[in-house]
Amino acid sequence: MEASYEEILKCTEHDIYKEIFDRIEYHIKITRRQCRVYWALSVGLQWLIPILSATLGILPSQKIIPNNTLELLSFLIGGTVAIFSVVNSAVQPSKRFAFAKTYANKLWEFRINLKLNMEKMLDDESKSNQERKIAINRLLHEKNKEIAKLIDEFNKGPELNLVTGQSPETQR
Repeated sequence: MEASYEEILKCTEHDIYKEIFDRIEYHIKITRRQCRVYWALSVGLQWLIPILSATLGILPSQKIIPNNTLELLSFLIGGTVAIFSVVNSAVQPSKRFAFAKTYANKLWEFRINLKLNMEKMLDDESKSNQERKIAINRLLHEKNKEIAKLIDEFNKGPELNLVTGQSPETQR
């Protein structure tokens, strides 16, 4: 039997469950958005930088393009490659994509476990309603601390060294 919001809220004094659940949903949406953005940026830069670099290397050998146009094209493509390379190096979209995926998974797991724990407590008929209410409030207090810690970790983001591109943990 799946517990509904109404059943869960009847067993708690406050709508703490809904608040925790809403926080989880909010952060899952953020991780989804980050996954889309960083994936697109990562794939785009992985392809654009080498293609533009190759184009820049081939341009001087093209005799059919007038020299002044060739110089302008070389300048524009070279500048674009430099900007894209800096963005790729500074933002490190592939690492940020991996980070967002990791936390999306952690948040989904937390969400599912919260639902399962609540259902288990609601289905426990060996306890009185008052005992269940106390147990649920304890669980929600514990889960609130856990989600706050998880969200704090997520909000710190991937701490990357801009020189080496590694996280502090992998540098040790």
